[in-house]
Parts: sequence; structure tokens; C-alpha cells
Amino acid sequence: MTGQRPANPPDSPDLADSPDSGVTPRAVQGHGGDLALDALHAYGVDTLFTLSGGHIFPLYDAAVKRGDVRLVDVRHEQTAVFAAEGFAKLTRTPGAAALTAGPGVTNGVSAVASALCNGSPLVVLGGRSSDAGWGRGALQEFDHVPVMTPLTKFATTVHDTASVATVTAHAVVAALTPHRGPVFVDYPLDVFFAPGSTTWTPPAVPNAEALLPLFKQMLYVRTFDTKAIALQRTGKLGTYAACLGHEATHVGIGASMKPEDVFAPSYREYGAQFMRGVKPREVLMYWGGDERG
Repeated sequence: MTGQRPANPPDSPDLADSPDSGVTPRAVQGHGGDLALDALHAYGVDTLFTLSGGHIFPLYDAAVKRGDVRLVDVRHEQTAVFAAEGFAKLTRTPGAAALTAGPGVTNGVSAVASALCNGSPLVVLGGRSSDAGWGRGALQEFDHVPVMTPLTKFATTVHDTASVATVTAHAVVAALTPHRGPVFVDYPLDVFFAPGSTTWTPPAVPNAEALLPLFKQMLYVRTFDTKAIALQRTGKLGTYAACLGHEATHVGIGASMKPEDVFAPSYREYGAQFMRGVKPREVLMYWGGDERG
């Protein structure tokens, strides 16, 4: 049942097809806000929705200095995040919102949850009390990441100014990677205001069209599964273990294997078997106990 790898298996997707990333290194110098905004701009962000707060002043300073990122100052953090999500849907670029620490971030939670349900590429940047004074009850001190983790594809705190650009870029890529969704990054005061410099290369954004062959293969497996279950219910197939919605796992396993890899499937990894060249008829013969099929 392992079969041989087909002569022309589905092409592995090229995940490095992004015209604005993964090619040219970018050198940036300034404070943490300069580094964060450079990461956003590398992926086409030209508008930042926010409600002014002291913890995120470096972002405003960077936007004013650059001149190519528009600041939209609203009157409630929830509005900022909802506006960023709507902007993302309309422009098909990352929607960005900046929220000050503590209640500023928590005020945006409902809008982040909306972006998660809608699959919107939303990037939320948050301020945070300083690392040096953490735990002493500083102004609006609150650990946002545990709140944001269940609502986002990626949530983290940056503790090193030199890493601000790369971590922020990683978050943007996560937001843009299908299935798209919200991400969250926050920056302690002493990290965000501190001077820093870095030369970094924006990681590539996965090309959704390049993933199409894998989606088609998953649909193929789902169709086979549905028809096999129908055969079982009519008594034409004595027994059958359904895929149970694991098509993506099966196809992913099959696509990642090399020709020389040994594959010993369990009784319901049909998708991976098909990727290795096993025919649907052979699977049905196995379950039917009839070598004629």
C-alpha cells in the first residue's frame, strides 16, 4: 500500500513568490519605532490606525520622519482595530493598528476576535510597560500576550531592540499566510524607545496561487472519502475507515516527502498514499478484501 512516488507528483508550492519581500536586504537605524515601521512598510503598509498613547510614541515619531505612512488617530482603540480590519479587506494589504499598553490593548480585543473569524490580515502593535520595571505596577502594566494568543495566529513580546524589525516582519507574514488572520506584537517601553540598528531581509509571503495544487489534492481526497463512505452504506464496501477531515495532514505529508523516503501509512492516510502514486481502486480493493476491486 505504500506505492511508489508518481513520476509527476503535484508540484511543491513555491512559497517565496513575493515581489516586496525575500529579495533585498533593508538597513534601518533609529529607535524601536523606526524598526517596527520599516517592517510594516516593507509589506505595503502605508496607513496606521491608532489612538494616541505614550507607550507607542516611537511609532508616531517614525511615521512623521518617514512621511510615507499615514497616521489615522481615532477616539477609541476598538475603532482603530475595526478600521484596520476593514482597510485590510478593501485594499488586500495588511491592516495595521497601534494600541497603547493595558486598557488600550484590551479595548481592541473584540475587533481582533472579529478579524480572526473573518480571516483578515490584521497586524496589531501594542505598547507595554518597560522590561526593567516589570512587576512593579508601572503605568498600565499588563501582560497582553496571554489574552491575545487564543485570538491570533501569532502573539509575542519583543525584548531586544535589534530584533524589532525581524519579529514584526515575521508577524506580518503570519497575518498574510493563508488562512489569513490577526497577529499581535508588543514592545516594552525601554525596548521601543532605545536606539537600535539592523540590516534585515524581509521574509517572503507565501503565494496563495502556488498552494492551489495542494488544495486540489485535498479536494480529491475529500471526494474519494465521500464516495467510499457512500459505498460502505450501500453494502458494496464491507468496511472503511474515513479520513475524518484529515485531508490537509495527509496531503502535507505526501508533498513533503522525498522519493527515497520510506512511507508506512496507517489505515486511513489515503491522501498521503495517493501522493505516493497509490490508486483509489487499490485502496478500495484493500478494504473490500477483493483483489479484483
